[in-house]
Amino acid sequence: MERLLDIKDKDGNILKKFDYNYAVQGPNWTDTGVTQCVQSNGANTGEQQMQQIDINPLSATYNQNQWRSLGNTGSCPVPVPTYIVMTVAGASTSTDGSGNIHTYNTYSFKAYADANSTTLLTLSAPLTINYLITSTETFNDGAPNSVNTTTGTVAIAAGSNNTTSPSIDISGCNGSGTKGNCVTSTVTLQPGTGYIVSGPQN
Repeated sequence: MERLLDIKDKDGNILKKFDYNYAVQGPNWTDTGVTQCVQSNGANTGEQQMQQIDINPLSATYNQNQWRSLGNTGSCPVPVPTYIVMTVAGASTSTDGSGNIHTYNTYSFKAYADANSTTLLTLSAPLTINYLITSTETFNDGAPNSVNTTTGTVAIAAGSNNTTSPSIDISGCNGSGTKGNCVTSTVTLQPGTGYIVSGPQN
């Protein structure tokens, strides 16, 4: 669109000049003071963001919000990884009425702040830990072996760094003669929510 810029007399002298001020139609983003922590899989990444609002009524995004990064300000701490190590805490035996001996183990589960398992970590919230019992059953009558799995859980309480499993039957026989059988079990630490499987498992 062409607009009149000035008015001149017959000698070319400018008698009147016109200035046109056009309103800015782009966004005018202004900080609102509201901040948030950027998260991934429910955990802080360390980055903090500031909310902004467009205050230009002529803008296509007027009164809408966006977020701008403030970087790592220290206000969004990254959670310390929790490493869990499982070890045998104790062993015992018992003998049934047929003279069969059974061996039982209890297992200790400890939380550490490092992958080398050197610094124990006191938890700020309860943590449920998964383990798996794999049992191999052999039969005296020559039947094929049978393998069964059983899942179990223990919990480390808030304010603590360890817990112990119930007593688990890891080896022993039942019955006698061709009707007898023997079971051997192994216990392994399993992945779960909020921790990393670490260290030797024995």
